[in-house]
Amino acid sequence: MKTNFFTKKHKTLTYFLLCTLSLTAFSCSKDDDSAPKEEEYQAKVMLKDGETKRFISTSSTKGTEGLISRQGDVYAIRDFRQGKLNTTGTAIEMANALFYFNFKENDGMAESDAQLVLNATQRNMDLIPNIKNGYKLSYIDRAFSEVKPTDQLIPIEKAGVSFGSGIGWANYDFTIHHVVAAENRTFILSKDEKVLFKFRVNSAYSGGKPNAERESTNYVFYSIDYQEFK
Repeated sequence: MKTNFFTKKHKTLTYFLLCTLSLTAFSCSKDDDSAPKEEEYQAKVMLKDGETKRFISTSSTKGTEGLISRQGDVYAIRDFRQGKLNTTGTAIEMANALFYFNFKENDGMAESDAQLVLNATQRNMDLIPNIKNGYKLSYIDRAFSEVKPTDQLIPIEKAGVSFGSGIGWANYDFTIHHVVAAENRTFILSKDEKVLFKFRVNSAYSGGKPNAERESTNYVFYSIDYQEFK
């Protein structure tokens, strides 16, 4: 009888310990499952770190051309433009006067979905926030990598090419008739008093540089780097 008593007591204790361990494990698992998980926003054009894609193949908007790449949290578009495609759909044969881009979607868009409007006419290469969608533009003369959302920003309606006065993303060199990007000038896109993206314009020439020593003709192809504030 004594042996049975201790055997039953031992079984009871073992059962209690197993139940306790099981409940503890369940509780931990439940806590882990309930922890918030930040998922990457599913943009129209998704890129892995280090990846490059062609808009002509991946854009959700027909007639968008150029390259987009990603390095860490910084995205870059090169030779970006929009227009009428040729009959084979492989290149633009006639560019539009205005291009539209959405940083959140990493893609060229229609005007109704754009955040930023890019003027593509010869003397009016303006950056214009899409005010119809509530976006605003500001700038700061600081290196792109150093700009923070808490910086003192200067509001601006638009920024184009400066011909000697006014704030622009670039200056016009009258000696060689070239557009030269302003050094360490960063622009910020915001909405509802919240800063969303910072960006810089590097060039408006295809390949990122003029095709002649004077009066180059390979424009307008925007080259822009941008990063989301988080």
